[in-house]
Amino acid sequence: MDGVLHTLAGAGHEVSDSNMPPSPLSGSSHATLVSICAELRSLAAWMVTKRDLQTLTSMLNNTIKAEMAMIRTEVNEQGTRIPVLEQTTQDLSTQVVASDQALARQGTMLLEMSRQMENLDNRGRRYNLRVRGLPEPNGPEDVERLLTSLFHFIVGEAAPAAYGFVRVHHALRPRSNNPTPRVIICC
Repeated sequence: MDGVLHTLAGAGHEVSDSNMPPSPLSGSSHATLVSICAELRSLAAWMVTKRDLQTLTSMLNNTIKAEMAMIRTEVNEQGTRIPVLEQTTQDLSTQVVASDQALARQGTMLLEMSRQMENLDNRGRRYNLRVRGLPEPNGPEDVERLLTSLFHFIVGEAAPAAYGFVRVHHALRPRSNNPTPRVIICC
């Protein structure tokens, strides 16, 4: 609006603050007013109208409705999936409890079997003696002689003439430079 007033003032017309219509314009001023009106019309064409706002509002409403419909569909799908997942979780929980019980039974059975194996192993070795801490002798005859002298020392005067060893040997471990001697097993 200031531009229009400036243009009118530049054309030699007085601009006043009164409500009176301006005086008739000359030809050059008329051309200026026509160009100003054309500019105002082109600016008005770019302005947002009520119809534009209604169109944008309806597009926004349609987009929101479509998004809400998608959200409802997804929520409904989740609503059908959740009970299935809860049932599956409950079934798996029941299976885990059953598996834990079976595992506990198997652990008990394994422990019992281990005890039975140890008992059978010990019964098979009933007549074996393990002697630890004796120095390493040179040969198997030396092992028997060493054990005979050891038992004579332990038993004392009541020692028998011969002990009747069925077998005498070292535990299954190779000789090494280890200061701990191998265990001697005699039957």
